Amino acid sequence: MKLSTFKKTSIRKLLMNPCVLLMLVCGNFHAICQEQKSGLKVNAGITTHSKESILESTNVSHGSQRHGVPKIENGKIVPKKYVIQKSQKHVEKYDSIYRITRSELLRMKQSPEHFSLKKAVFAIENAFLENRMDYTSFENSIMDYIDFILTAIDEAGLDPDKESSRQYMLFKFMSDTLKVKSPYSEGILTHYPFQYDFEDFRAEYDFTKQFVTKLMSDGSGQCHSLPLLYLILAEELDIEAYLALAPNHSYIKIKDERGEFYNLELTRGQFVSDGFMMGSGYITSTALQNNIYMDTLSKSQLILQLFNDLNEGYLKKFGWDDYAISQIETILKEDPNNVIALMNKSNGILQTMRHEAESRGYPDIKTFTENDEYGKYLDHLWQRQHQKLVQLGHQDMPKEAYNAWLQSVEEKAEEQKKDIKMNNIQKF
Repeated sequence: MKLSTFKKTSIRKLLMNPCVLLMLVCGNFHAICQEQKSGLKVNAGITTHSKESILESTNVSHGSQRHGVPKIENGKIVPKKYVIQKSQKHVEKYDSIYRITRSELLRMKQSPEHFSLKKAVFAIENAFLENRMDYTSFENSIMDYIDFILTAIDEAGLDPDKESSRQYMLFKFMSDTLKVKSPYSEGILTHYPFQYDFEDFRAEYDFTKQFVTKLMSDGSGQCHSLPLLYLILAEELDIEAYLALAPNHSYIKIKDERGEFYNLELTRGQFVSDGFMMGSGYITSTALQNNIYMDTLSKSQLILQLFNDLNEGYLKKFGWDDYAISQIETILKEDPNNVIALMNKSNGILQTMRHEAESRGYPDIKTFTENDEYGKYLDHLWQRQHQKLVQLGHQDMPKEAYNAWLQSVEEKAEEQKKDIKMNNIQKF
């Protein structure tokens, strides 16, 4: 979009608040989501599991999926296959949806000038929802957001050709209540800030909880969907912005006019320092040295994260199989330190261990890995993955610690609001 067009843009006809914007995109969105809840509940997100945390239980449903039987030669296991074999229906599903979506992402990766985060995010979420969403309606809703932001810039008397003006209003759009004059009446149109959704915020039970389309549908999201929506809008507004990662978390980094970076924490709609981000206690100096956390992701790195998102949806629907392995290995071949791909691989091996222990009649994983040749092999794979994560400096943040950290973010936001209020009183 040329900068000169910012002054000429007007509000589109479908402008409405975030609770209504995606009714056309997902008129049956919540019904679709409810259907997905009955699927395989495998935690394939970016949370790693310690082996000890699942040693006591092997109670997990894998439907009709079965793991391959290992080949043994000369008393030793031949590690050819340790994955779930797919039924014909399974093959058809990923061939018709996930393979096509992966090809779309590959085209964007190979031609960065044609990369569109808006298209990529929609394609990934639409694949999980089995191609039942409408891209045109989704795009119209995004452009309604853009038109609202540009109108707010104009009414505030700011220069739309300045990136700082667009950056400022995008932040306000995400984190504050904004009002603009309606072009169709004498009334006022109001956009309310996006809220943090504390219910199942890791999307362990309802995978759609982390979707951008869900965020746009009901106005609430979490640390996966909020930064992605911000980046989609920044892309449309020609704003320089980057995704950054922390343990079990993602956020935004932006530059000011002097080229200095700032951290934008969208879970609470505020700017935070690097020191505050590190205050969680789960970001190690080793992780910083290896650039796995708190660093800006390049476009190629962002695309790899989108491949991770696609693969996590596949894992959630179908579980751990040879297709999932091939996609993870493709990511790791290009970026051996991709922490999310490494965690997904670690989690997948643990799920395989759990399933094999149960199917072979072992009371728990510990007994399986100590007494079964295949169990020993899987344990060796897991230990190798775990050691790689340790070497990179990764430490998983428990759910309770993440909740506490979110509370500290909220308290800091309240302090900032009080400081701003006092400064305004003093100026008056």
